[in-house]
Amino acid sequence: MPEIHRLSKGAAEKGERKTLTSRLSPNDLKFYNNDLNFVAEPGDFQVVVNGNPRELPMVSFKLAAK
Repeated sequence: MPEIHRLSKGAAEKGERKTLTSRLSPNDLKFYNNDLNFVAEPGDFQVVVNGNPRELPMVSFKLAAK
């Protein structure tokens, strides 16, 4: 599973809620396919906001074909 490290970061105190916003582009979803082409393939994606998916829900989105 690839990791994207440039997303927004913010500290919150215990019990505090905070909203962070980050934008992903198709370039952020690119990977090397079997032919070693660097591509972003259309499809469904899930992003885990924290390292522990049991603590925070996943965010789902779809990358549409051009």
